[in-house]
Amino acid sequence: MASTDPQLITAAVALRNTTETSVTSLILDVLAPAVGAVLGILLNTFIVAVNAAGWVRRCPLNSCDLILACLGSVRALLQMLNLLPVVAYYCPACISSRRPVILSISVLQIFFSHSSFWFTAWLYIFYCARIANLRQPAFQRLKAHIQQWVPWLLLGSIPISFVCTVPTLWLLQQFDQACAGNVTPAGHSTCHVAEKEVAAPVILFFLSYLPPFLLCCAAAVIIVASLYRHTRRMALSAGSFRGPSLQAHFSAIKSVAVFCSLYAFYFLAVISYKLKTLLPLCAQTMLCPVILTGFPTVHALVLIFSNTKLHRAAAGFLLCKCKGERNLKGL
Repeated sequence: MASTDPQLITAAVALRNTTETSVTSLILDVLAPAVGAVLGILLNTFIVAVNAAGWVRRCPLNSCDLILACLGSVRALLQMLNLLPVVAYYCPACISSRRPVILSISVLQIFFSHSSFWFTAWLYIFYCARIANLRQPAFQRLKAHIQQWVPWLLLGSIPISFVCTVPTLWLLQQFDQACAGNVTPAGHSTCHVAEKEVAAPVILFFLSYLPPFLLCCAAAVIIVASLYRHTRRMALSAGSFRGPSLQAHFSAIKSVAVFCSLYAFYFLAVISYKLKTLLPLCAQTMLCPVILTGFPTVHALVLIFSNTKLHRAAAGFLLCKCKGERNLKGL
């Protein structure tokens, strides 16, 4: 229930009222996504706060910090929306069940989801332009102008994400009209929608997420290949694979490779969870809510530890907190 489709808040209330909710369903559908969403809100808000503080103190943010701030803002808002079905489960009266309100929440969730995919793609394209060294003219042009292009790429992602919400909203409306009143107490849909009625929005829905996902994966693959070639040259020059610099390069390769794997699971979770009323296999994918809230949280943690400024800010925050606790104990 970590996604705010029009039926899910209503289904959360229904699940709250049933007495036969299994422990596994409660953990995977409610508790684990709630913990992931709360941690994601805190970590992404921290990323935004650190960059905002730097922007207030001095000149405008550099390109990398600007992307991180935008990505953190969108993901924090997305995780807040992901918490709404959980809130509806524990406090049904706190969430309005009127269809226009639920539909508006769903549109915002879809918009933030697409924006998150595009901002992630621009982040890794920026990393690729800074790290990789290809001889193709197009890549050399990207490498030379990426600093100037980043604000425009981020700004252009907003109307693109808005346009991408149209087929998704169309798809949700089709399901919403066909499945109204057909949600079981366990929160599952019992309706059947003709394939021809949803074929076009399903295809458009899938294609709307595909470009940023492929761009991000392509940039990550280029980064890994470039780092591997550079590491091989360094090893041949030094005659060993155990130097500190080489170990740092290998760690970077592993980090990007792990990111690609997790990002692929996240992409599949987003697609399958949205289409679970159409595809029986998707409805059985119980880990989707955990992945939907877990990946943005884990990735935020990775970004904090891999970025020097964010890492120092986190270390300083934890150090100040430890000193404060010691002072309180000494009183």
